[in-house]
Amino acid sequence: MSESLQPPAVDAQAPESEPHPDDRPGCGGVLRASYLQRWGVDGRQHGRLLRGCRRGRTRGLEVDLPGMTFQPAQSLMEALQSLEFDEALSHGDPRFVDTQQARGSEQTRRRLARKLGWDPETDAFFPATTKHVLFFGHIGSGKTTELRQYLDRFIASGHYLPVEVNVLTLLDSNNLVYSEVLMAMAERLLQELKGNGIKVPDASLKPIQEWFASSTQVREIFAEAGVGTEASVELGGGLPGLLRLISRVTSSFKTGASTKDEMRTEIRNRFTQLADAFNALIRSAEESLDGRRIVFLIDGTDKLRGKDTEDFFIYDAEQLLAIATLAIYTAPLQLKYDGRIGGKLDADLVLPMIKLYERTTTRCEAGWAAMREILLR
Repeated sequence: MSESLQPPAVDAQAPESEPHPDDRPGCGGVLRASYLQRWGVDGRQHGRLLRGCRRGRTRGLEVDLPGMTFQPAQSLMEALQSLEFDEALSHGDPRFVDTQQARGSEQTRRRLARKLGWDPETDAFFPATTKHVLFFGHIGSGKTTELRQYLDRFIASGHYLPVEVNVLTLLDSNNLVYSEVLMAMAERLLQELKGNGIKVPDASLKPIQEWFASSTQVREIFAEAGVGTEASVELGGGLPGLLRLISRVTSSFKTGASTKDEMRTEIRNRFTQLADAFNALIRSAEESLDGRRIVFLIDGTDKLRGKDTEDFFIYDAEQLLAIATLAIYTAPLQLKYDGRIGGKLDADLVLPMIKLYERTTTRCEAGWAAMREILLR
């Protein structure tokens, strides 16, 4: 067993060039930042621990933190059990490694920005009223992580207010249709407006409030759930009240089969009115953003089942396009080569994989360096 390592006592002054007895990835100890992050270790502490690990600590590295003891994986099987391929890295996550050079994807971010109306080189900004972009890539290749980094750049430009909609957490991804995504988009938009203190006139909320109030089916659904009176009160509660009401609807999509079917029918039968009401809310919100545009990131739609993928991206594409906004959808790579997409959705942007070899079989050193850094984190 190797010596215990306390965060403040790491060899912070050790030179970067200090040799390691075995400098291969996986040797010398690997600190799993996912565990440290869950346990509340901040990025500064993680950096010290990681540097200590990489500067010569042994395979059995032990990290003692107040109230806990961390032990890295001691076998390949244990390491494999700790991998989380579906976990996208959040903004500022210390595990993030810039892979643009390794992927050869420097142009990918620029192309996406231009599709959304912004030229990063000249700062020209002429966005279209409606643009729905599919972002293709293999499952687990890092699409969401990369998109979050892109959106950080978009925020810094001062031209956008991003709204991320994770259908895997908000909805039932095993049985997903456009009507549920629309409700989730409305919920997340209201949350962002409320969280950022962005005021919208009550008049801009009225069309959506009237859509719910005029629906006999909706009233019956909430009455059966025992919240009919409360729902009526929330309809008159401004943005917070409408947010609570729509949150109930999106929750019902994930938990109640009968409610889900009834709501789907209601939205399908009166979709045009609801889409118009949502578009009015988006336009009103953007008027309060000093020229910024709202851009939705619809995440998790690359993990839909085969038939659900076809229904969502092909047969219901017109319903998606009825929402007059800027939107990015993660999409499975095979969909790019499906001729049925036609010209409805913008479908030519692909996240390249990390390159390890050139076509000439020469090693791509940028790719190897990125993969090594990912393993060390």
